[in-house]
Amino acid sequence: MKKTFLILALILSFSIVNAKKVKFSVDMTGQTISSYGVHVSGDFQTLAGYSGGDWASNTTLMAQEADTNIYSIVVDIPAFKKYEYKFLNGINGTMLNLSLLNLGLDIISMIIVGYILILWLMILQV
Repeated sequence: MKKTFLILALILSFSIVNAKKVKFSVDMTGQTISSYGVHVSGDFQTLAGYSGGDWASNTTLMAQEADTNIYSIVVDIPAFKKYEYKFLNGINGTMLNLSLLNLGLDIISMIIVGYILILWLMILQV
């Protein structure tokens, strides 16, 4: 009887430690949703069984909850681990950041060129 209880306890504890259902959700109120949808990517994707490896931006599509602006997904991942993740609006959420960075550099370049032209015109006027 004790052996049966011990085996049952070990099986139960292994299944509890092995995997947990984790719900990722994000409120997208005020955001224009990409035609590619809302995704979550992170270092949990391989363990959850998604293809493409960890941090793959196009494999973990989140579903919209009813008539809300909440997008979510439930995944099974091992318990008692720290996971890092990010939400993406579309399949390549970093493109917006890169575009804004390039736009900022272009604007700064144009301002510098403008100042050089003004200085050059001032020198010619003298």
